[in-house]
Amino acid sequence: VSDMENVIAALGLKKPAIWGHSLGAATTAGYAAKHSDEVNLIILEDVPWFDDPKYDIRDRKKSYTIKGLQEGTLFDAIEISKKAHPRHLNSIHERWSLSKMKFDDGFSKHDLSSMIYVNWKDLASKIKCPALILTADNDLGAIVSPEVAVEALSILPKGQWNYFPNAGHTIRYEQPNLVMGVVLNFLRQNHPTKVKK
Repeated sequence: VSDMENVIAALGLKKPAIWGHSLGAATTAGYAAKHSDEVNLIILEDVPWFDDPKYDIRDRKKSYTIKGLQEGTLFDAIEISKKAHPRHLNSIHERWSLSKMKFDDGFSKHDLSSMIYVNWKDLASKIKCPALILTADNDLGAIVSPEVAVEALSILPKGQWNYFPNAGHTIRYEQPNLVMGVVLNFLRQNHPTKVKK
């Protein structure tokens, strides 16, 4: 959150609209809770909100490791991405692979438990701006359950929720047209002067 504060201040942004995914969505929610009057709206894509403090998103089984990706070539990484994410668009695989090859694997060795699990209900109660929650299929790797999403709507004063079937954790990569349609509609409702028709 402090990093986001620094970036927003450095860019001179006034009441920004912020879209975050996964840990980025948790950061976005944290920023909006701390700066409720300084955010226009937020979009939380599969934000790691869950009720079981023992649940750890890092325990989800993956068919690759960051270190393994970085030891091979970009071509190797793209092939791994295609196998690990068969529902992603072809245009995504190279970008995903490049980002993973540049990722500092040392970061994942830190204790992230305090960053991963938060009292999301307390956090959500402090978010006053419009908030769009994007969720997908838990059986395909999505984090947010329908029960948590429904409860979040009862807490967020200006909350909306959209569920995307046949998508996992990276919803925008798997259902890009549907996601962008929902997001643009949300922006038109809450940030109309900034959205082109």
